[in-house]
Amino acid sequence: MRWEELTGDQFGQAVAQSEGVCLLPLSCIERHGHHAPLGTDMFIAREVCNRAAALEPVVIFPDFIFTQILEARHVAGTIAIDPDLILHLLDNVCREIARNGLKKIVIVNAHGGNNALVPYFQQSQLVSARDYVVYLASRSNFATDHAGPTETSAMLVIRPDLVHMEHVPTDGEGEALGRMNHLLDKGAMTGIWWYGDHPTHYAGNAASATAAQGEELLSGAAQALVEAIRAIKADTTAKRLQDKFSSIAAIRLRNLLLPVERFEQIRVGTFPQLNFVTDPCDPHHQAQPHLQHIPEVFRCPNSLIQSVVPSCSKKGPQLRNRPPRRRELDLLSR
Repeated sequence: MRWEELTGDQFGQAVAQSEGVCLLPLSCIERHGHHAPLGTDMFIAREVCNRAAALEPVVIFPDFIFTQILEARHVAGTIAIDPDLILHLLDNVCREIARNGLKKIVIVNAHGGNNALVPYFQQSQLVSARDYVVYLASRSNFATDHAGPTETSAMLVIRPDLVHMEHVPTDGEGEALGRMNHLLDKGAMTGIWWYGDHPTHYAGNAASATAAQGEELLSGAAQALVEAIRAIKADTTAKRLQDKFSSIAAIRLRNLLLPVERFEQIRVGTFPQLNFVTDPCDPHHQAQPHLQHIPEVFRCPNSLIQSVVPSCSKKGPQLRNRPPRRRELDLLSR
């Protein structure tokens, strides 16, 4: 079920049928040698997602092409977005997907330049509590080259009319130049490493590409994605641990040194709900109380935090400092 093809009336049913799972295909617009289209990664990501959705119900978000491709800014046709904007936009899109009821977001990456971006983005989800989880289907990306035999073979299946095999180089252009090997061989690298190897943005030899090979690759990637989707649908652990982590991280205790292992022993509902006040200096204090994520997951006794003192300083609410009472330590150690 493609997001853009659904009507507003159909959307709720699509969320239910997909069990709240949405595929987010990541790609980019970049040069793919002399013979393949700029949107090669986009076409491949879309095809793998479509094939998987035909086997297991999911909602597919429209192609997300604004990802990391700064290493190709020197060649025509590339759309390279500022790094901070990529992260903000991707985070905003995930929040919008979740707001529409799809709480399990599965990144399907078809661009090698995102291999560092995606794990970092996933880790960045821990900066605050979320009502959704971002997964990565890591086995759905089969490309081992750039515009070489794997990607070109896939395009010979998806859009053969856009592939110009007569323009495939025969002079070894796709071989790595190794201009940065003096560092790479010693375990050191810089951001210019790709340009050092492949200045024409072509890696591999597409001359051996065939549609039969492309069909095998696409089928295998789709099946791997289906298996990941089914595991994600059944998963309840990631969200539970994410909620617990966010709740523990949100608690600000002063003068209370509690070992990490004690936090791990705390279960939902262990303590009475913490009643807290808001900062009158915060323009959103009525709708956004401080420590708002604690009550649902991590319960804490009123006596543990004596009070939150409203303050108009830049630091916001301050906790009164005092040594923990024995009763409080006993409650936390249960």
